[in-house]
Amino acid sequence: QLLAADKKAFDDYVASLEPVLEQSRNSQNTDAKELFIKSKPMIAKLDESLNTHTAYSKKLATEQRKTANTAFSRGNALSMISILMGMLILGGSSFVLNRNIRNGLNSMEQTVTHVEAELDLTARVPARQDDEIGRMGTALNRLLARLQDNLQTVAHAATDVSKSAEAMFDASRQVASTSDAQRSAAASMAASVEELTVSITHVGDRATTTRERVAYAGNLATEGETVVVKTVGDID
Repeated sequence: QLLAADKKAFDDYVASLEPVLEQSRNSQNTDAKELFIKSKPMIAKLDESLNTHTAYSKKLATEQRKTANTAFSRGNALSMISILMGMLILGGSSFVLNRNIRNGLNSMEQTVTHVEAELDLTARVPARQDDEIGRMGTALNRLLARLQDNLQTVAHAATDVSKSAEAMFDASRQVASTSDAQRSAAASMAASVEELTVSITHVGDRATTTRERVAYAGNLATEGETVVVKTVGDID
């Protein structure tokens, strides 16, 4: 509305100047002056309209400045509140995250310490949230389970080896017993062979003596036969 009033006052002022300019161009300065004096109310009206518009603009600018300042203050307050809330949320999240990380690492440390002290591979890290710490605990549990399975396999293999060793020991003992029996039998056989050898030697010695005696008896018989023949010859 003020802009329309300003425009109307300006148009009226311009319209009032046309006759003045026309009289001035026709060198009728007196008439032009009178017309100009008559147009002063329009000039005053235009000036008043412009002043009113200017005052309204200043008032509007002041109000807008106040509104802007209020909005700026409110924005600052909201920004501070947002910053504080962000800091609180960040601090709370950091606290919760730190607590979860600390609890997870403490659980893993306790489990590893227990396994180291007790050699108990059945110990496991308590299940927690599905995050990096939780996945690390799950991986540690899988490692402990694999170690436990491997040690059980080794224990079973050691048991089998022990049983095999016992069987081999029993077999070795039986072989040793058999060897002892064979050695005793061989010793007995050797003694028998030695006795037989001695007997054969003794028999051989007796055979030699008998042969000598038989030869001696044969000689005596031959001599006796010679004596008998000679005696018979002498008798004849």
